[in-house]
Amino acid sequence: MVDNCCAPGCTNKRGKKKGTSFYRIPKDAERRAKWISAIKRARSTQNKTERWDPPAVGFRLCSDHFISGRKSDNPLSPDFVPSIFNYVPSPEKRKRKMRLEVFNRRQKAKLQKMEQTKLSAKAIPPRASTDCPQDGNKDPTADQTPTTDPLMESTHEEPGNDVQPVLHEDDPVTPTCSTETCGKSVQSLEQECQALRTENMLLKEKMNRTTLNEMSLHNNDKRVNSLTGLSTYSILMTFFHIVAPFLKLKSGLTCFQQSMLTLMKLRMNLSFECLAFYFGIDSTTVSKLFKHCISVMHCRLVPSLVLWPDREYLRTSLPYVFRNSSFEKTVCIIDCFEIFQEKPSRLLASAQCYSSYKSHHTMKYLIAICLQGSICFISTGWGGRTSSSQNKVTFYLICSQGM
Repeated sequence: MVDNCCAPGCTNKRGKKKGTSFYRIPKDAERRAKWISAIKRARSTQNKTERWDPPAVGFRLCSDHFISGRKSDNPLSPDFVPSIFNYVPSPEKRKRKMRLEVFNRRQKAKLQKMEQTKLSAKAIPPRASTDCPQDGNKDPTADQTPTTDPLMESTHEEPGNDVQPVLHEDDPVTPTCSTETCGKSVQSLEQECQALRTENMLLKEKMNRTTLNEMSLHNNDKRVNSLTGLSTYSILMTFFHIVAPFLKLKSGLTCFQQSMLTLMKLRMNLSFECLAFYFGIDSTTVSKLFKHCISVMHCRLVPSLVLWPDREYLRTSLPYVFRNSSFEKTVCIIDCFEIFQEKPSRLLASAQCYSSYKSHHTMKYLIAICLQGSICFISTGWGGRTSSSQNKVTFYLICSQGM
């Protein structure tokens, strides 16, 4: 029997294309209605508005109409209902593929969490009874009525550090077993518990060294300089405390990681895909976080750090090479620099931003630097078509007005 795909415009047949599977229309009423609605097939050429109702047998749908290439029985999966058809536009198909990727990542994270829970449950040994039956004729399990799960009880009472509780002589405790077998069992359990605590502590230290957080960068100025361009860890934390109250916590990253992401992008010009892989998030999320953090840095840092110094300060701290020379009255050094940008969608903006010198769409800024090396002025952005002389004239006008 040759199976044809029942979707309009699809010419797939069984055996025509390798790796193609064919699925029956589901019998479940709710899911069946969703499939029929997604297929959008007319009953006949004469009755195009009448709803198509296929019989129980004889109709198949090929796997090309599912995002992952096969149907899913999970109601939360995007492939629970077919969604790839000829009438669906390409942008919508890309969005549906992104939804499937998000669903697969969430399912993978859930499975990893379940496996970690199982491993942690196996790592904690059940509490062993230290009571020994003194009477050989008495059943040791007769008076034992467990009220709680041993695993839950041991987890709840597990101490959080390596300090053992101090027991006083007046405290009522369970009498320890005097037999040699029970003593060895208790000793082995204590050794195993101590080994697990040591392993847990070592894993936490290793995680803190590899994870990009405050602890991993503490007292490591060389690493801070290589990643962010800032000279010391104290300067990095000062910068972080200024911008942290204005950062968002909607993503999976902390405020410190968002600021580090932005500084690493500015320092090393890494691609958004590389940063997304390093921080374990999506590239679009990296782009949004970078733009938001850049805006916060501009609003918080520029007004407080970019200042025009007083003339007395400039004269008292004038470098030696400028003193007693023809440049002793120099106040600052100005220059224009350009930054590449994407082509604007509006024609007027595109014409204003195109730089014939760079043969690219750019934004131009005028910057002034004091003789001591600090930035004392940054102009607003101009299109790349604007000449540098126009920017310098604007700067002179601002200075003449008593900036």
